[in-house]
Amino acid sequence: MFSFVLPSILKETVALVQFDASDMVVLLSNLLDNAIEACQQYEKEDKTIHVTAIAQQAFFISIRNTSKPVVILNDSIPTTKPEPQLHGFGLVNIHLILEKYHGEHTMFYENGWFQFTADIPFTPIS
Repeated sequence: MFSFVLPSILKETVALVQFDASDMVVLLSNLLDNAIEACQQYEKEDKTIHVTAIAQQAFFISIRNTSKPVVILNDSIPTTKPEPQLHGFGLVNIHLILEKYHGEHTMFYENGWFQFTADIPFTPIS
């Protein structure tokens, strides 16, 4: 079972800041797709995804999900799928969007949980 808690601030965040809506879609869809896929591969029954999004002086997003162990190398996660040259673009797209908006992020795996957290400063539209 998947559990999503996502406040309705995303529409307001896109409207208040100079953040392209398509970038928000790419960022969130890739993060959620990665979390869902990790849960599908998780062999235990307690599959969970927690989503936190806060918009104040910056846009903060955290996705935390149950996962089998993850290897993080040079701020990347090597794909384990067949034909790796055809996969692994989601995290690259996430990094490009964070770079575009001067965002920072961290990701780590610990005790059956993977977490990706990003903080994107924003400038209000004047």
